[in-house]
Amino acid sequence: MVAVSISASPTQLFEDQGTEVTLSFALDEPPSGPVIITVDTGKPFALGDFDVFPPGPAASATGGQLVGGNADNSGFRFAITQQTATITLPIFDDPDRVADGATTNPGDELRNDDQGEERTTFALIAPDDGSYTVDASSSSVTLTLNDTAEGGEGSEGGEGSEGGEGSEGGEGSEGGEGSEGGEGSEGGEGSEGGEGSEGGEGSEGGEGSEGGEG
Repeated sequence: MVAVSISASPTQLFEDQGTEVTLSFALDEPPSGPVIITVDTGKPFALGDFDVFPPGPAASATGGQLVGGNADNSGFRFAITQQTATITLPIFDDPDRVADGATTNPGDELRNDDQGEERTTFALIAPDDGSYTVDASSSSVTLTLNDTAEGGEGSEGGEGSEGGEGSEGGEGSEGGEGSEGGEGSEGGEGSEGGEGSEGGEGSEGGEGSEGGEG
């Protein structure tokens, strides 16, 4: 029986940059026919966080094809036709109008428009019919969804940040180039910022939506 594993790159996504994540599926042997797998997040309407269906940007695939969303759009089904397959999902840039739309507005368009950082785990689901098994060592991937990249890459500890290049005691001034007391202002280039801003939690889209209200 064929075993399936999953991996993802990148795992940090930013709405304002239109980041695309590629989920990769690998079989431990070439398939004799299409292997239809189920991937789930455990969160209804989780596909609404991504632009899945046309018009673009939309999901694209290699070595297989998207079959459709799960009943509650918490994940999707995918037919693998080659030993390695991928699906690329662009993040959906929602309007960020409410703090927790999935909880406060589950029945209207605001359910996709929440704010803050969200972590979503895509996990392979073992089938009841035994058509494939899940590789226990690579059975899920966790993505961090952010509204903006501000405070993400290049934030505290990053390039030119507090304690970065030419840090305290370094060349010329306390904190060195771009750091505290350095050239320019406190924090300088890539100034002190939180690790990633907060991306939308539980934005939801109905089956066939473009990461929108469903």
